[in-house]
Amino acid sequence: MAIAQRQPTHYETRPDLMKRCPACNLPITVATLGDAVAASSDDGHHHAVVAICRRCAGTASKLSTNTYRKMLDRAATRALATPEKYLLTITTDAGAARLALGLLGHPAHVLETINALGWMDGIDPLK
Repeated sequence: MAIAQRQPTHYETRPDLMKRCPACNLPITVATLGDAVAASSDDGHHHAVVAICRRCAGTASKLSTNTYRKMLDRAATRALATPEKYLLTITTDAGAARLALGLLGHPAHVLETINALGWMDGIDPLK
């Protein structure tokens, strides 16, 4: 009896497809980046920096802090479950994810951090 192999998803076979926001599942680029979150899986073995689009960040700004945190947690869980579909970067530990998140918020280091995360997608760092 042969063991059935898992079929690759279309995101794995076509890396040219645009990444998506894990909160709304709409396309996201660095130009439409609204927020980012450092996330860890429930078992604590997987850590990532997850990007949230400007649309979701704008909508969430009208929500209470508790509701906004719940939305981010659900989006991060969804992104960690299928990382090839969403704009995120897997890190080695939670500290590296928090450091990258802090550097994304610093104006002097944001372009270098975006480049280090692999999210550059055509942005000229010299402009």
